Amino acid sequence: MVISTASTYRLPPAWVTQIRAGGAVLTPLATPMGTDALLKLTVDGRGGGKGGLVCALRFMRMRGQRQPGPWSAYGWPRLPDFAVAVEGGGQSITLNPGEPRPRG
Repeated sequence: MVISTASTYRLPPAWVTQIRAGGAVLTPLATPMGTDALLKLTVDGRGGGKGGLVCALRFMRMRGQRQPGPWSAYGWPRLPDFAVAVEGGGQSITLNPGEPRPRG
């Protein structure tokens, strides 16, 4: 298992290739949504893996900053609605297929 406390834009390929099949990577993943998200990735043992975004992570905000509203209020899907796949040194982030989920 790799547990990272530093946010990353792209998972280093070594994190995935050095873990046995079924192992996990937990790391903050930088997003275009103004916050990082905790990525939980299960490694496939062939240099790739799949997982999802578990929750938003934030650092301390300035005292005068407003509380952010829910992402659904801005039209964004919820973090659990995203899927992450890593293969061959690249990664893709997509929406999970399936039934629409309630917002909020």
